[in-house]
Amino acid sequence: MICAGRSVSNAPVGAPAPPIRAISVLPDVTGIDRRFTYLIPEDYEGPAIEVGDLVRVNLAGRRVRAWVLAREGDLSAELPDGVLAKPILGFVSRALSQEIVDLAEACARYYVSRLRPFLGAGTPDRNVRPGDLSAAQAKRAAAIRARREVSAGERHPGYRAGDPVALLARRLFDEGGGVIELPPNAARLLLVESLLEAVMTREPSATLLVLVPEHRDVAILAKHLVELGRSCAALPEEHVLAASGVDVVIGTRTALFAPIEHLGGIVVLDAHAESYRDERAPNWSAPTVARLRAVAARVPLILVSPCVPLVFSRDSEPAKLETALARAYWPVIETLDRRGDDPRSGLYATELGEMIREALARDDRRVAVILNRTGRLRLLACHFCGEIARCEHCGGAMHQRERAGSGAANLLHCVSCNAERPELCAICGRARLRSLRVGATRAAEELGAIVGVETGLVTGATIDEVAAPLIVGTEAVLHRLRAASLVVFLDFDQHLLAARFGAAEESLALLCTAGRLVGGRATRRADHPWRRVVVQTRLPEHEVLLAARAGDPSQLRAGERALRRELSLPPFSALALASGGDATELARRLGALPSSPSEHRRLEVVPFGGVAAGRYLLRAPDHEVLASSLRLVHSRELNLRLEFDPRAL
Repeated sequence: MICAGRSVSNAPVGAPAPPIRAISVLPDVTGIDRRFTYLIPEDYEGPAIEVGDLVRVNLAGRRVRAWVLAREGDLSAELPDGVLAKPILGFVSRALSQEIVDLAEACARYYVSRLRPFLGAGTPDRNVRPGDLSAAQAKRAAAIRARREVSAGERHPGYRAGDPVALLARRLFDEGGGVIELPPNAARLLLVESLLEAVMTREPSATLLVLVPEHRDVAILAKHLVELGRSCAALPEEHVLAASGVDVVIGTRTALFAPIEHLGGIVVLDAHAESYRDERAPNWSAPTVARLRAVAARVPLILVSPCVPLVFSRDSEPAKLETALARAYWPVIETLDRRGDDPRSGLYATELGEMIREALARDDRRVAVILNRTGRLRLLACHFCGEIARCEHCGGAMHQRERAGSGAANLLHCVSCNAERPELCAICGRARLRSLRVGATRAAEELGAIVGVETGLVTGATIDEVAAPLIVGTEAVLHRLRAASLVVFLDFDQHLLAARFGAAEESLALLCTAGRLVGGRATRRADHPWRRVVVQTRLPEHEVLLAARAGDPSQLRAGERALRRELSLPPFSALALASGGDATELARRLGALPSSPSEHRRLEVVPFGGVAAGRYLLRAPDHEVLASSLRLVHSRELNLRLEFDPRAL
């Protein structure tokens, strides 16, 4: 234990040492990952200090906040004679519970990371005093608990116990948790209500924790559940209420660190969503942290997704509805095959303008057109036959490489496997290729002129509401709108051929999100045939599009599973990317590990982007081997960033 701010005792020589009320704290200061010992003064009159609270301390002359990680009791025997630790300056806020502190420590071990990011994730934005749970909230919580004890199994309006979705959710909960593949337009509210009934049947005083990918989903789901007679705490605004014994706690990824008095189960809706991953180091993932909390609390964990990633179903298929029923909840997906189109026609198929005009004229919903440029590579196609430039070895997209010198021929370069070939079409052999990339801003102007209507532009940076009937922009459009008559992907091949091993799963997830805007086949009336998702592509037989049209994501997983097993990619290996000033030193230490333990022999350290780039890809058979090796060599003085399951690969 490290003692902070030591001071000399004035006690008489030979007098018995006074009892020391010591606490172990972690300062809320960037770059500090040490625990310090402070004292609770004998004349302290504030609230009782508990593990997880925030206190104010003096650290090297600065007044800073610190989390209480443990109460150490009498440390008089551990401190040098005549030396005491400094007292705290005061109480700041209730923040975490003992359970959440333990969870944060488990996350820090799992991600070989500092503890502070996880403690900060669960700390409320506003200070919470012990009396902040008002009399009205306490009365409400008491009434909820009393109602539970009297009628724990009461059915609420709107709950359909015999519905296939409800039966599937209840079966998986009774089995101890698992993964559910729920089609895009199936009733997620019904699934949550079924799981809530299961929690209350097992333990009337328990609370269900529900994670959603976006903040707007929190209010929507809470409103529906309240209408069904449930009590909800919507985070982060109702952080205090979450610990008062409500039926459901709802929030985004940081809700995993909410102090819930009696956790009965965890459900993660749309578990595939990218927003569940923290982009800041240590890049923790909500489904992973949810598993850690569920195991520690011994409660079921249910992961729900319309397109279950392989990391959730490595060797077995997820639980799902019957094929015919599941297909009814998938949208109608139509592909416009552009392989035979004249490349000079530009980015828009001949029939696209008429499709958009029809949808706008016959429906009160808006039309969404997606062209995602951010982070995507330029695509090339043959000027004569329209064939897209793809690598013969791995099927990835190829782009033009800089000439090596004057007179040197142009080369096509594959960003996935580094293969090269002359700038020729692989089908017809001609040497004239055309760029297919057009920006979203330009596309909005051109489509507005083609269709003859007002057009709005939406990107991730758009703040104001856009009210135009035709919306063009990046995939941010899919998260802005609640409904659409038609969703068009202008250049879906940029998603299918992105230089990432998870590109296929991400592409299918985009189609699922778009499908929720237009509705499923079962709800599509005969007089609304235009409500569909339209995909412009030169790869109409791609496995992603085949799976989406069939409403069966397992078709994609089958091929992905075989490919990743062959290439030792996740989930059949564990990957981490080390970057930063000391990444090379970390790689050297990993390479110097003794070769006797079998797990260390199986750890691979490979320069990523060349040795000069200073980045290293770490690969191991599983996460435990990777993390244990890193813990042996990683230390606080190393300045580097570790990213587990990096998305850049």
